[in-house]
Amino acid sequence: VETLILITILYIIPVFNSYRCLQNNDKEGIKKLIRFWVAVVIQDILWFICGPIIDIVTGLGLEVHLVFSLWLVHPFFSGFERVYDYWINKRLLPVQEQVDHILSVMREWN
Repeated sequence: VETLILITILYIIPVFNSYRCLQNNDKEGIKKLIRFWVAVVIQDILWFICGPIIDIVTGLGLEVHLVFSLWLVHPFFSGFERVYDYWINKRLLPVQEQVDHILSVMREWN
């Protein structure tokens, strides 16, 4: 049951909102949802690495993931904005040129 709730709040509802913003050409909504999806991907990567450790230590891995995901997506908290502004944007800005260079080299390989 918790997994179904997690999938619904973290993926299904935001996918519908993304579709709606794209259909309505809502540029501000699209920008917000891009920040959201970037934060969700980072959260998924971190959860893939840290989730099993949290589950072993606390035995509450899925519950912790559910609470964090609710904080991430709930409009009252807008945790994804905090994750994006304070962690992603702050950490990527100093290395943006290096990342752009790596991506351009990868494009040349194709």
